[in-house]
Amino acid sequence: AVWALPDGSTVDQYRYTRRRSSVSFKLRTRNAGNYTLTIIQVTKSGYSFDPDNSNILSADVDTTQ
Repeated sequence: AVWALPDGSTVDQYRYTRRRSSVSFKLRTRNAGNYTLTIIQVTKSGYSFDPDNSNILSADVDTTQ
């Protein structure tokens, strides 16, 4: 996954899970603004990730409020 930060920079994050395909992403920051988490790749043996047909690709987090 990639975090897009308010200043235009990005932070890559990788997560592994052995559970039921559930992961969480955290970004530690003290700066207010709009952050966007975008899933860019999912890898699981026997499956393929189709970003064009996925409904879980991107989420915005607004920390200004």
